[in-house]
Amino acid sequence: MADQLQWIAGTFKGDGCGTYPTIKTPFEYEEEVSFEQVPGKPIFFYRQKTWKKGDPKVAMHAESGYLRVGPPAGGPGKAQCV
Repeated sequence: MADQLQWIAGTFKGDGCGTYPTIKTPFEYEEEVSFEQVPGKPIFFYRQKTWKKGDPKVAMHAESGYLRVGPPAGGPGKAQCV
């Protein structure tokens, strides 16, 4: 199944606009998400980060983890984020 997900390997960038109950006005941000397959395994390493639009020094959010597919995720055709 990891072979079927090779299209996800790479880095994706874009802009967004968000709202949050404790923030009074909508905000704009830029985001980058990347997926990299762990060599020889049906697992992808995932990284995501956002920053204030136009100012990459002002971080807003970041996370990382793994996307497991196939047998490590519980069987054929299944995926799991950890």
